[in-house]
Amino acid sequence: MKDLTLVVMAAGMGSRFGGIKQLEPVGPSGEYIIDYSIYDAIEAGFNKVVIITRPELLDIFKETIGNRIEKKVKLEYALQEINKIPSDVVIPAGRTKMWGTTHAVLCAKDKINGDFAIINADDYYGKEAFKSLVDFFKNSNDTHEYVSINYPLCNTVTNNGKVKRGVCHIENDYITDLKECTVEVTDNKGVCEPLDGSDSFMIDANHPVMMNMFGFKHNYLDYLEEEFDKFIHSDLDLNKESLINTPLKNLLNKKEVKCKSIICLDEWMGMTYREDLILVQNKIKEYINSGKYKSNLWEA
Repeated sequence: MKDLTLVVMAAGMGSRFGGIKQLEPVGPSGEYIIDYSIYDAIEAGFNKVVIITRPELLDIFKETIGNRIEKKVKLEYALQEINKIPSDVVIPAGRTKMWGTTHAVLCAKDKINGDFAIINADDYYGKEAFKSLVDFFKNSNDTHEYVSINYPLCNTVTNNGKVKRGVCHIENDYITDLKECTVEVTDNKGVCEPLDGSDSFMIDANHPVMMNMFGFKHNYLDYLEEEFDKFIHSDLDLNKESLINTPLKNLLNKKEVKCKSIICLDEWMGMTYREDLILVQNKIKEYINSGKYKSNLWEA
């Protein structure tokens, strides 16, 4: 059977959260958000999982989520390390931050053999989102067609501060452009401040935004390599990073690929701030009480 791989990005530092949020229990039996995502992905039809993490977190991932799922799905790990870069690059003195999501996925490149999806470890996407990804891969034969599972902005914000979102321009269900922004919702409008320093703008609260849930054909890894090579040989500083959707934006602008937008109305949840944790825990309790999940998710 051909691999359909779920790549989980779990190497983040959680600076605004104040801790390792991808390892914060949200379920009654110690489950993390990543447990629910992988459970939904397996149920939808994914048959391989690659978890990208940092070396210092590898053992705890293996002892927890690894032990829970390794008998249920093919599981591999990839390590993101700051020194996994070309030997001719000098890391700026004092740099401790990883190089971004492009670099994270490239650290897992040798473990991805075919079509693959990408998610954040600390975001809950919902069952329908994973079903939509699997349906896309079943129905798309174009190697230059990708998909982004998007959500209405109002479903992805928190009352505890600003968030970063990819704001999409969509025509006939396909993304034609995107812009990474810091966003907050005020008076049912999203106030967007682009990370590239361009002028701020406003969008409707229901406008679709990207949440780092993509479905890519294997060739996107080559585009990521090209993008990261340019990035890592540019003028680096203590915080500059390469985002996974930057090459997508460039390819869309040159019309070399197309990216379908699927709007998911399932409930999205994330933990940008420490105050978000209790909200996620309470929602998981609701899902268990309604029969959506078992209280011990992975019990036989």
